[in-house]
Amino acid sequence: GKWDVTVNVVDASGNVLYEDHYGMGVITIYTYNTSDNNTTEMWLDDDHQFWAFKMKVGINYEARSFSCPSKDYDADGTGQAEVTNGKILEGAAKNLHGMPNDSIVFDIKFSDDDYEFIYRIAGQRYTGFFL
Repeated sequence: GKWDVTVNVVDASGNVLYEDHYGMGVITIYTYNTSDNNTTEMWLDDDHQFWAFKMKVGINYEARSFSCPSKDYDADGTGQAEVTNGKILEGAAKNLHGMPNDSIVFDIKFSDDDYEFIYRIAGQRYTGFFL
């Protein structure tokens, strides 16, 4: 899926410390099947819009959840990322016309982040509707 999301900084309890800390506004991330098309993992990819991460994460299809322990987040192996609290919430968002839309939310922490922030990435499935 293609998702329109925002990135906030949260504390360990999930309380927002900084909204849109880097001033990026809405960015796009992608989730998609792995090449073996299994039901236990998917790709999580920010298309170089935030931290240039692209990594496989474990999924629980029935629970609509995902996570991964600390692992390389790029092909260069320059840093690691840990994904926690990942969820797909069916129909939990509203599109521009007020119709139900799927939502995504997850926390991610990068080993090469000088601030050691926890980032909360959250938003909804891309619909193609514009104002």
